[in-house]
Amino acid sequence: MIMAEFEYWRKVRDADGTEGWMHRSLLSGRRMAMVRGGINDLRRSPQTEAPVAMRAEAGAIGHLLACRGPWCQMALNDMRVWLPRSNIFGALPNEEF
Repeated sequence: MIMAEFEYWRKVRDADGTEGWMHRSLLSGRRMAMVRGGINDLRRSPQTEAPVAMRAEAGAIGHLLACRGPWCQMALNDMRVWLPRSNIFGALPNEEF
C-alpha cells in the first residue's frame, strides 16, 4: 500500500507492516490487493448469501476493482469476485471507490 508520496518516491507498507521508500518507477499503477486469513469464499456479488464463484487461499494477489461498504471486488484468474474488506490487505477501512 502506498502511504505517502514525495516527488519520485513512494512510502509503501507491506502486509506484515514493514514500511520503506521506493522509487515510483518500481511500482505499477494498478491497484492490487492480497487475500488474507484462511481459505476465503469469493462471491459473485457483495452479499453473504450470494453464490460462491471460487475460493482463494491467503496470499492470493489480484487486481482491486472497487470497495463499497464492507465489500471489495477483485479480479482473480480473469474472474470478478467479491469478498469482505476485512479479508484483504490493500484497502483502507473506510475507503470507497
